[in-house]
Amino acid sequence: MSVTSHSVEQAFQDLVQADASMLSIPSRLEWVGRTAEFLKSRSTASGACTLEKADRLALALHEALTNAIVHGNLGVPSSLKEESPDAFARLLASKSADPVLADRRVGIRYCFDGKRCTIAITDQGAGFDHRKWIAGIESDEEVSPLSSGRGILMMRALVDQVEYRSGGREVELSVLAAGTGRSMGRSGEAWSGLAMGERLAGAGDGSPSDQCEAPTGAAAVMLMEQLRQSADDPRRQTPRVAFTTSVEIRTPGGEFRTAFSRDLSRGGIALVAPFELDPGEVEMVVPVPGRDREVLAARVVRCQRVTAGVYDIGCQFI
Repeated sequence: MSVTSHSVEQAFQDLVQADASMLSIPSRLEWVGRTAEFLKSRSTASGACTLEKADRLALALHEALTNAIVHGNLGVPSSLKEESPDAFARLLASKSADPVLADRRVGIRYCFDGKRCTIAITDQGAGFDHRKWIAGIESDEEVSPLSSGRGILMMRALVDQVEYRSGGREVELSVLAAGTGRSMGRSGEAWSGLAMGERLAGAGDGSPSDQCEAPTGAAAVMLMEQLRQSADDPRRQTPRVAFTTSVEIRTPGGEFRTAFSRDLSRGGIALVAPFELDPGEVEMVVPVPGRDREVLAARVVRCQRVTAGVYDIGCQFI
């Protein structure tokens, strides 16, 4: 950024006395990254956050939004991933395909008053005993890498203050603007062992729902025709349908690993897997109604970490 453009941006930020926004997003994991990026951009444009603080805020938002969708609206218990990442991925895929649960919304209130930026995230789930979890993570007991409380630890390390309300259904993240000091929130260092480099997908991140002109495999066409009862959105050129089954993925190393599909379109498939996949071409073995199974070629276009050891993956058919 040139000195002149930086000066103009700084002058504009100085004019912003307050800023506010309200959002309501569906319970779909592909909205997590783009929502976090939108709020990050909003916080920097208004002068609420420096670029460094905004990056930390985006990571905390990614965690909070994921929790609201996965544990709140979809009702997938966080304790399950400690028992079995495979079982967690399977249940998450199944719950994501449930139209009643997927219809639940996550409400987001963003507010900057000139000194403090606050973002409140509210889900429509059953809530949880946040006091119990906070007491647990503040004890002297070691926190497991898969522990439910590690997400709270991470958020408290990344922003100035984290508060829970409404029986755990609402979390508010606060960041103080530069020069205003640090609030009474927990400061501490980020817990050693956190996977801090989440891949944050922006709008148009290449998820299957964004690929309207993607090439289509013959088996995928047949599968879609057999599965389609009704399109979830008549405006979509490539309607998406719920599709929950085990899918075998051939990894770049040649081994097959099991992922769990959550929905399907003519252009691609969305999966939940207990492993990470790098962008690139893969082969997958998919069961087809009325036939045994089909081997489909696909390209991984999105791999977003959901929680420790579990990933939401978008593949485009080729």
